[in-house]
Amino acid sequence: ALGPAKQRLADVRETAERVQEKRAALAEAEATQADWKLWADTLGKDGLQALEVDAAGPEIAYLATEMLHTCHGPRWTIVAFDTAPQGKKGAKEGCDIIVEDSKHGRIGRIETFSPGQRAITGFAIRLAMAILSARDGGAKDPTLVLDEASADLDVKNAEAWIAMVRRAKEIINARQVLFISHLPRRIELADAILNVKDGRV
Repeated sequence: ALGPAKQRLADVRETAERVQEKRAALAEAEATQADWKLWADTLGKDGLQALEVDAAGPEIAYLATEMLHTCHGPRWTIVAFDTAPQGKKGAKEGCDIIVEDSKHGRIGRIETFSPGQRAITGFAIRLAMAILSARDGGAKDPTLVLDEASADLDVKNAEAWIAMVRRAKEIINARQVLFISHLPRRIELADAILNVKDGRV
């Protein structure tokens, strides 16, 4: 009886050793997984990406306002570019853009303004985002391409629109700006015109 008992004891000890080895391997795997999860969270949309977007907000607001003031007068100011608006859990990602209209003494979210007013301020914001994107991407002598970007603006804002485009070109140090338009007043203000018709230039 003693012989089999000793064998069983040896088997149990061997099994216990293997269990310890497996536990150690499991702990190491869990630690590795935790490290990779930390990296994924840090580099994910709620980590570094969110911090970069948050950091970009004030600069976008500054650049857009600078273009609006230089080219359109002091009426419009981008007061805030809030990349973390308050909302229900699970709501779509987005941002709140707060605009001041000094002419009427009004401050509000961009979507509360008229379509024409949104077009003016929204275009400045899009240009600011393009400038920031080119800067962060290290673009050298970029070409800025605008496709029907002025379609929502009325005729009286054509010169201000072109002035903003030219100012963006200066800020970004762009080699050239190409814009597509069917509106005569915009076309007349260009330095050069390419007419595209029936597949020919």
